[in-house]
Amino acid sequence: MRDAHVQMMLIRDILAHKEEVAELLDISTMQLDPPVTPKSLPKLETQGKFTLSCSLGKFTLDDALVDSGASVNVISMEMVKSLGIENMEPNTSLLMFGDSFSTTPIGLIKDFPLKIGACTIPIDLIVLKMATGKRVPLILGTPFLTTVGACIDFANKKVTLLNMNKVVSYPIKSPMMNVEYCGTITSRHTLSSCPGLTKPSGCFM
Repeated sequence: MRDAHVQMMLIRDILAHKEEVAELLDISTMQLDPPVTPKSLPKLETQGKFTLSCSLGKFTLDDALVDSGASVNVISMEMVKSLGIENMEPNTSLLMFGDSFSTTPIGLIKDFPLKIGACTIPIDLIVLKMATGKRVPLILGTPFLTTVGACIDFANKKVTLLNMNKVVSYPIKSPMMNVEYCGTITSRHTLSSCPGLTKPSGCFM
């Protein structure tokens, strides 16, 4: 009877703490039978590019490029002129690219309102002169991605902006044309995947 009483108390404790017991059992099972790491993975092609529809002032852009490798947000001088922006802060920082080319931005626009749907997001924009004929007026980098809480799911080709809406995802699209992007290295500011920047030939086309 004494043994039966001890066993009953043990069963009561297990039932009262069943979630903790289940967790311990899971950990024990994983230690006994660890997951097998695959010896090789199939090579996958590039997933494409991530673009967003957004509004800057009076303009609506259907394909603003979102670049997880860019440490700054970039806007072309042509777009700045179209927006009628005349005042910008001086910017003496240096951007260095993968081919060792570097450039000094024209200026900096602070806290410019970017709209995605009904949400307004203040962003800082580095103003650069871009080559004519290259249609990349706006590049949104990691400061934007951090602000909106971007979660990039390459496997399912989608991006979710968690700080805006946790249930709405945006597709990662296949490139409409064969465009290559230049790689970069770091400096006081870094920037990657910037087609259209005025720079020496042989970098990205």
